[in-house]
Amino acid sequence: MSATKLANKIQQGFLFYEVILSFSIIAIALSYITDNTLAANITTKNSYNSILNTLQQARLIALTTKQQVIFCPSSNKIDCSNSWREEYTLIKAANKTIMISKLGKDITWQANLTNKQYITLQSSGATHSEQGTLKIGCKTSSSCYHITINFAGDINGSSKLLTK
Repeated sequence: MSATKLANKIQQGFLFYEVILSFSIIAIALSYITDNTLAANITTKNSYNSILNTLQQARLIALTTKQQVIFCPSSNKIDCSNSWREEYTLIKAANKTIMISKLGKDITWQANLTNKQYITLQSSGATHSEQGTLKIGCKTSSSCYHITINFAGDINGSSKLLTK
């Protein structure tokens, strides 16, 4: 093979449609990955906002009615359960369900001093011996949200981006 034929063969490169096809395949793959991650992050943020609002409403109900209020997970919308993997949260006062809200999938409650899987807010709004953190989306999303509750009943939310 002569040097000019070899130089022509090297200079040919890719055809235009080959480049377009390659970029199209890459774009489709990236959009699929991005859509799944974005959907998981939106679902996690919605769960976080719902739980934070419901917990703040539970504290407000305790303060305004001067009754003890329980914030807990539930599978049947009536009784509290011991697992934050359930579908709903309840706000109960005087053994009556006051409010039901949808719960996300990836939620854990980490109590600092007790093993209770629910949060009791006294009529003063304080939790007394129940402080801890609700973690939302820390296993299934690239965003992890925390809701921290202290002894005084103060509720603080925060988020962080996870690197996996």
